[in-house]
Amino acid sequence: MFFTKYPHPANFTFGAEDVELGVENFSGGVARLRANGRWPEGRLGLVPLEMPKPAKKATVKATGSRFTISALEGEFGVMGEKSLWRISVPEGARFYGQGEKSLGDFELSGYRTRFWNTDVWSDFPASQWGAGPVDPPYFSTPYIAVRTPEGWVGFLLDNPYPAWMETPGKDESRVFVEWQRTSTQLILGN
Repeated sequence: MFFTKYPHPANFTFGAEDVELGVENFSGGVARLRANGRWPEGRLGLVPLEMPKPAKKATVKATGSRFTISALEGEFGVMGEKSLWRISVPEGARFYGQGEKSLGDFELSGYRTRFWNTDVWSDFPASQWGAGPVDPPYFSTPYIAVRTPEGWVGFLLDNPYPAWMETPGKDESRVFVEWQRTSTQLILGN
């Protein structure tokens, strides 16, 4: 069991028998992947982004607690009332957005970030208020755009409670303990 600010995927149970994923398709290539179970509802909205050149529409399929979004495979895990979406992405995938984050980078590989409207004055040292990026600002939307060789996919965590994301990447040479290591998968949790 890892006790950290961001829940570690090792603490979650994947493939739980009492979890069933369902897919709802809407117009415009939008689909909702919803987890149903004995704990509060976890949801993940999928929005293919419009690109200048024609792109394939994403297809969403679900079986038990596993799902496929076009060529991306993933699974859904639970830990008490918390839930986690773990999505395998191809090497070289790029991550953008993360809902109004001001992290200092446009491309957001290798970040763990929390989505909760907190006050910058209480969560960060005074030296960081004016000198560096702070995370999160007052408003944050748990949305991320993922660029893969197959095209673009957008993920929105439809959840009014604190959520978090972790994107693969960054320099692994600075990792000294297991819980500091960034995941090789896209992690969306709430």
